[in-house]
Amino acid sequence: MIPHPPAVLAHRLSEGQRLATPLMRALMRATGTQVDAAIARTIAELGAHCGADRTRVYRIEAGQVLDCTHEWCRSGISEIRPEMQRIPLGTLDRWMPILRRGEPVDVPDLHGLPEDDPAKQQMARHGIRALVLMPLTDGTALTGVVGLSLFRARRPVDPAEMALLQSIADAMGAALARRDAERRAVAARSAARDVARNLERLARVTELMTNLVIVTDVEQQIVWVNRAFERQTGHSLEAIRGRNFAEVVRGPGTDPGVCAAVAEAIRTCSSCEGETINYTAAGQPYWIRFNAHPLSDADGRYAGHASVETVITDRKVLERELATRNAFLTAVLQTSVSAIVALNAEGGIVYANDEARRLLVLQPHRGGLRMEAVLETLDGRPLPEADMPSALVRATGAPLHDLRYAIRRPDGQFGILSINAAPLPQAADDARIVISVTDITHAEASAERLRRQAAEDPLTGLANRRALADAVETRLTEAAPFALVMLDLDNFKAVNDLQRHDTGDAVLRIAADRLRAVAGADCLVARMGGDEFMVLAPGTDAASAPRLAEALRAAISAPIEVGRQPVHLAASAGIALHPDHGTSMALLMTGADIALHAAKRAGRNRSVLLSQAQFAAEARRSAITQALAADVEADLRLVFQPQFRACGAFDGAEALLRWTDPRLGEIGPAEFIPIAEEAGLIQRIDAHVAVLAARQLGLWARRGWRHRLAVNASAQTFARAGFAEELLQHLAEEEVCPQQLVVELTETSLATLSSVADHNIATLRRAGVGIAIDDFGTGYASLSYLHRIEATEIKIDRGFVAGLETAERRDSKPLIQAILSLAHALGLAVTAEGVETERQRSWLSAEGCDRLQGYLLGRPLAVEAFEAAFVTPAAVPG
Repeated sequence: MIPHPPAVLAHRLSEGQRLATPLMRALMRATGTQVDAAIARTIAELGAHCGADRTRVYRIEAGQVLDCTHEWCRSGISEIRPEMQRIPLGTLDRWMPILRRGEPVDVPDLHGLPEDDPAKQQMARHGIRALVLMPLTDGTALTGVVGLSLFRARRPVDPAEMALLQSIADAMGAALARRDAERRAVAARSAARDVARNLERLARVTELMTNLVIVTDVEQQIVWVNRAFERQTGHSLEAIRGRNFAEVVRGPGTDPGVCAAVAEAIRTCSSCEGETINYTAAGQPYWIRFNAHPLSDADGRYAGHASVETVITDRKVLERELATRNAFLTAVLQTSVSAIVALNAEGGIVYANDEARRLLVLQPHRGGLRMEAVLETLDGRPLPEADMPSALVRATGAPLHDLRYAIRRPDGQFGILSINAAPLPQAADDARIVISVTDITHAEASAERLRRQAAEDPLTGLANRRALADAVETRLTEAAPFALVMLDLDNFKAVNDLQRHDTGDAVLRIAADRLRAVAGADCLVARMGGDEFMVLAPGTDAASAPRLAEALRAAISAPIEVGRQPVHLAASAGIALHPDHGTSMALLMTGADIALHAAKRAGRNRSVLLSQAQFAAEARRSAITQALAADVEADLRLVFQPQFRACGAFDGAEALLRWTDPRLGEIGPAEFIPIAEEAGLIQRIDAHVAVLAARQLGLWARRGWRHRLAVNASAQTFARAGFAEELLQHLAEEEVCPQQLVVELTETSLATLSSVADHNIATLRRAGVGIAIDDFGTGYASLSYLHRIEATEIKIDRGFVAGLETAERRDSKPLIQAILSLAHALGLAVTAEGVETERQRSWLSAEGCDRLQGYLLGRPLAVEAFEAAFVTPAAVPG
């Protein structure tokens, strides 16, 4: 290309000089952020003057990358692309020697460079055709580059003009170097402040450290100690400053070897560390671990030592305890009844205690003892390598417990081993896995016997309750239909009572065999205890379950040949279905039991499939039982039904119990009294009634009421020791004459009375309390019972009284006449209950009945109404 003509060149140099003077002046004066503004102006003026399309300033970063810090573009030219923001320094390798000499580079046409030149490839991608590069230096080294680029080829830059341009670049380099120096100075001052603050914090931290810190001079005299040292030793800094450190802390237990090592470190101005015993001001020893490092002054000369000590007395105590424990464990291992084996990483035995050597047949293998030839699978097959305890531990990296293996003893006997294995990742020697081996051959044999016993009824060989429960739970998880058939032998008690118990056992065994045969292999037959059996029948529904139950009952009903005479049995059965009647063991057992009781109540010798009505009835019984078991006394009350002599005169009353539960509502005594008796709660209720009755009699007696009051008591209450004495005590506390009280006892309970009940009745009679036999004629009381308990009256059951009005009960009149005749012959008064018609009252009066009670004469009344009618003197009839 042709250079500029002289006149043109002179003009350009003049214009360049005019441009350079203010730019260089501005660059020389700029400080701080002014430098960036001055450089931005400079590259814009340079670019425009030189006709460049783009001017950039690149700084060398980390000696490897050129980072663009400033850019100017001619109008219409887009800003720098991201890939030109940071370019590798190697891109300019062709010109780096020139630039490092502080000389500019002029490339009028990049097309003249070789095709594989990195600079040509890089610039061509961005349309650059011509290039001028001017070095930036800090006076000594290359720090960057100023680049002017054109999208077209051009004439070479005249050396004079290039010199002018480089002088401007030098001014830019100086400004950037000055700014960098200012920034370093600011950073240095900030760092100095940070160092000062950190030193201050370090001093405070040192004072707060739990480690002991000691600084000594070249003579090992104490210069400074922290508060932790003062607290540990009892020495104050003021008292020990200037004293020799060794004299302050050492004593008879200090390790001489450590003292020698410290002396050598002082002599050689080097570091040292170790553990030793030091002593407090009071002479108490303490263990430390120390690290001592030499200190230097500003000129680098040795100035003493700084030592940081950690008190390790507790650790040393633990180490002594650990050593003692290790000795103990070693003794335990050698005397253990378990075989203990330690294996290395390859499975070789590196340790075996005495029991291991006795129990295991250790075979030499590849230069060591191994266990491969010892163990077998439980079914006697060779044990694969992958199933070895050591292999399993290596595979899982976790402890394994109670692995079961077989062992073939030298005598040919088969044994069972229980093995626990665990990794030892922190072992100090070659041991990597520890294995404990216990011979459980005899224990397994015993356990198998126990498992059979636990799941088997010893008398019949059937499954027992536990085995049945497990089988039911398994079926429940499968969610498949099945039936539970509960069977009870109806008259088995008579077999045991009339014949020997071994006969009864034989009968149960035969019955069990029959049930098993009928049920078949798919069903599980269990003996629940006594004469109760249960059959679990899979796949049985509402249609087939009753047929199965009847077949089971038929098998039981066939004569059983035991001894000289055949035994005839019958059975009742209750059936519950899954899932119809429940999805839990408890619900199904309850349902089968409810159905069984329904079969018994219906006359026995039959089977009943559970119905919702039966379940609801049982649920109500359960709710009543729970309510009775709670604080039921607060909800009980007495009502009073008047009694009259045959002539019509008022002659006392009977206290009747009423119960209103907050949740269940009004519940009649005919419903809740039997439930209370069955649940064992009747004694508590009777005791409460006795208190209420005595209290009421006391209130009325103090108002001049002298009539009798009858209360009911159960056979269970009469059988409780102390009942009579408590009742008489209540009467005495209320100042009631015992002759005013009559206690009623049902006829059906007479046969169950015990000696305790006889005592209670006799005690009440001696005190004057009357004893009435309630519901007479419905039970089996004999004359001997009436004589034994010294009854004072009997009460004719309301069923006989109601029969006076019906043709179906033609026997009522002769029965009542017989009762009246018998009672009067024995000197007993007679009360007829349930008198509801005038015809009944007239007939009973004519036959000589002493006392009448019923709705015709008076309904049960609350206490207020009863008092208004029969307690106020003017209101009492007769």
